[in-house]
Amino acid sequence: MNLIFLLSRQELKLSSAEVTAIFPGRPKLIDNLLFLDTRKTYFKRLAYTKAVYQHLFSCKKSMLENNIRKFDWNKYYEHSFCIRSFGENHLKDIEIADLVWDYLDKPVVDLVRPKTSFHFYFIK
Repeated sequence: MNLIFLLSRQELKLSSAEVTAIFPGRPKLIDNLLFLDTRKTYFKRLAYTKAVYQHLFSCKKSMLENNIRKFDWNKYYEHSFCIRSFGENHLKDIEIADLVWDYLDKPVVDLVRPKTSFHFYFIK
């Protein structure tokens, strides 16, 4: 499973070393995001990792709308959703949510306690 580890910026080297010590594989570090393909799913031991996400797809910003159209959102969607976007020159959450909304069978937006959160990171 392709995962993204959101690492603490304060101790980036230590954060990265912690993940690679627990999870075998070939990590790719971009900013404070560590991409890793692993089968392990036990994350409680990670002290310097803020969050772990399943990596769904990557693309250039110019291809985002096209990739959103092609992606099977219903496979990951449960009852309600919210969109969060991060990074320099990122799109507004509502712009991305409008695109995703069109491709869900029964979309419900919940910004407080969504069952599904889709996070978009705009990085180099």
